[in-house]
Amino acid sequence: MRNLWRLGAAVLLLIVTIVLASSPARAQVITATLYGVVHDGTGAILPGVTVVVTHQGTNLVRETVSDERGEFALPALPAGPYAIKIELAGFKTYNSQGLNLGAGQTVRQTYVLEVGNIEESVTVTETSPLVQTSSTAQMQTIGTEVQEIPVSRRNLQNVVLLAPGVNSPDNAVGGGRAFRVNGVGDGGSAITVDGSSAQTNPENRGFGNYGGQNQIEILSVESVAEVQVIKGVLAAEYGGSIGGQVNMITRSGTNQFHGSLLENFQSDAFSSRDPFLPATTPKAKIRFNQFGGSLGGPVLRNRVLFFSTYEGYREEAGRTVSDNVATQATRNRILAALPYPETRLVLDNMPLPNQPINDVVGRYTDAKNVIRRDNTFLGKVDFEAGAGRLSVTASRMRPFASVPRVQIDNDQQFTNGSKRLSTNYVRTSNTWLSESRFGWNRNTLDRFDGFWLAESPTRGPQADLYNVRKRIGSINVSGLFNTGDTEILALTYDAYNLDQKVTRLMGAHTVKFGFRWAREIGYKSNPQSNRFTFPNLDDFLANKPSDFLLAMGNPPHRAWVDQFGGFIQDDWRASDRFVLNLGLRYDYYPGFGYKSVDPTDPAEVNNLSNPTDIRKMDFGAPRPLDKPIDDDRVNFAPRAGFAWTIDRAGATVIRGGVGMFTTGNLMALFQNAVARPFTPVRQGWNRTELKARGIGWPTYPEDANEIAIRDSGGKKNLYYLFQTDMKSPETVQATFDVQRQIGRLASVSAGYVHTSGKNLPILLNSALAYDRVTG
Repeated sequence: MRNLWRLGAAVLLLIVTIVLASSPARAQVITATLYGVVHDGTGAILPGVTVVVTHQGTNLVRETVSDERGEFALPALPAGPYAIKIELAGFKTYNSQGLNLGAGQTVRQTYVLEVGNIEESVTVTETSPLVQTSSTAQMQTIGTEVQEIPVSRRNLQNVVLLAPGVNSPDNAVGGGRAFRVNGVGDGGSAITVDGSSAQTNPENRGFGNYGGQNQIEILSVESVAEVQVIKGVLAAEYGGSIGGQVNMITRSGTNQFHGSLLENFQSDAFSSRDPFLPATTPKAKIRFNQFGGSLGGPVLRNRVLFFSTYEGYREEAGRTVSDNVATQATRNRILAALPYPETRLVLDNMPLPNQPINDVVGRYTDAKNVIRRDNTFLGKVDFEAGAGRLSVTASRMRPFASVPRVQIDNDQQFTNGSKRLSTNYVRTSNTWLSESRFGWNRNTLDRFDGFWLAESPTRGPQADLYNVRKRIGSINVSGLFNTGDTEILALTYDAYNLDQKVTRLMGAHTVKFGFRWAREIGYKSNPQSNRFTFPNLDDFLANKPSDFLLAMGNPPHRAWVDQFGGFIQDDWRASDRFVLNLGLRYDYYPGFGYKSVDPTDPAEVNNLSNPTDIRKMDFGAPRPLDKPIDDDRVNFAPRAGFAWTIDRAGATVIRGGVGMFTTGNLMALFQNAVARPFTPVRQGWNRTELKARGIGWPTYPEDANEIAIRDSGGKKNLYYLFQTDMKSPETVQATFDVQRQIGRLASVSAGYVHTSGKNLPILLNSALAYDRVTG
């Protein structure tokens, strides 16, 4: 009910914002801006020229008049192809077709009118320039090519990685890879769909939160009109990023019905056999079938248009699993020395070797199946109503994966989900524009190991799936074998954002200002079964572990972080070939909030006031439980840059600038610290400590937890400590580059990028030995 109330309140706030925004809107993140300069054949400027642009897919019409400088500006144009008509008495009418404008793009064109009668016309075929002549930011846009580029398994992240300055340290075929923009780590960049947050992982703000198993990330390729990577000195309207911005714009319907079908099929008939499989093991099976399509068109011509897509996949892929396992003779010795029902249960879950090594252990190698599947839907509706345009986009994903392991019944299961809703309302007039946006993004990750569900033979069933108390532990005999860890992760992540932007056209100045509210909400529980480590087989038979891990995990809880921001930006066209981009952004990041979701299982963040000297470890008084860190109130981020077009043809531009950028700390940084009052998230004991406490196989987590609480002596645990006045991460970026268009289809650019960062969070393990005086 609380979530429904919050969603209703956010929608109500959006409606109020739209009503109050009596001026029309500018959605520069998801729409385009067309600047133009009109001359006659001698180069003289022409004021008072009527300019009419028409979207060729929807018949949306926008009209303006050139000012005393012969210039005109048309912001908030939906992406797509445009026809342009320019008229002035005493000159031939200028008509052009095919100017394709991309979302977030700023195009500056020069138009020349010929002397003649207005009834006469000159018609040209126009192409969108490949160089940005009005913006300091470095932008790479892939438009209709998104559906044509042969990327692996139609995964969108492979498209993003085509942009210069973007790289990933992970070469995996599937999803979930971390990526970096201009050298900034994988938590520093923002991802949006239609201007609303689309990040899928609270731990790295990345593309995939499904353990790298989802083959479709964020959206189906069939749904995407454009993929943009914006980096360098971004305009002040971009917040929440210290690296770069990845924007994905969904396709819209047009006045004509259009559709598509797709199929991608792979089979083991086309693959070779794994040479490391035993001769008696059959070749791994491979079946990958990816399919779907799209349909778009009019509900009411020129007024209501729709677009929809479906894409799914079904995969069975052979994977070689291999590890050392105990021989039957070793198992007999273990069962004789440790005659517990739990011992037999974990040994029976471990296969016998099929490749000999020695009398103690052998090798087990087999080909098992990875199973993956998903069904992805997207629907979008655009409403045109006079000077206003409302777009609503909704999508849903349901990826599932089962990844095999050596153990008989310990496959890792990923049961996930994703839902997104984005609404954009844009209203326009000649000199004022207004854009209102509300977005909601929910991602769920439920991951567990098959043996987690094994019922204890001595403690009975455990009704609570997310509680570790009666779970059976794992065994690791160093250098010989292990029985496989088991854990469960329950994670739900919601992101809300509300944006309002207003643009004022004032001659040579385009002034934008606005505000943004964003909230991230996360639910998390992540317990793990006990792990017993033995240095050798003799110690295992004597039940003398050298190391023990109690991983109660984070208790079930909700957590949240907020961001409030505002900006002002002036794009000043100082001359017809020189543009200054000047902006200032302010962001306020309140502290971390959290709350237990189970009254019988409390959750706390116990933090101490800052020490006078970290080397002395002289921490101060405990912080209030509801305020473990201070709010970060002062974050000003000025940005300045220029774009100088050095030739009349507009083919060569020199850009440069410098800017400051801030973003909030990752919610997971704080959420990982949420623990039970007297039990840390993880507790380890060495051999001496285990002997003193009488802990050996198969001690259960509920028993070890009681020992940990007894050891605390009534003192609350200090598993994590935070610097109470920690600042939000910040970077300074400076760029200088030259871009040159070559012909109609190619451009080349070269430049310099400087990035420096501070206030980047770092974890220090105070349990490590070091000199507290010298550091």
